[in-house]
Amino acid sequence: MVQVESLEPRRTTGTAIARRPDVRDDPAWMRLSIITVTVIFLGVFIVLPLMNVFAQAFAKGVAVYYGALSATDTLSPRIVI
Repeated sequence: MVQVESLEPRRTTGTAIARRPDVRDDPAWMRLSIITVTVIFLGVFIVLPLMNVFAQAFAKGVAVYYGALSATDTLSPRIVI
């Protein structure tokens, strides 16, 4: 016969349960430095390239950008094999 384990945690008597440290107990300088590194990382790898894409797209003006979107080749895509 197969034994089914209970989903309840095992209770031991007389032993201390090891608890995970609470991250809110970290020093303020550590939390601030982690947040700063995260914001810099996101800025360099997401925001900066996105700004570059839009700057290149609108480099010759908004009229040229919308003109390229309304061109007949853009509006009628063809699959060439």
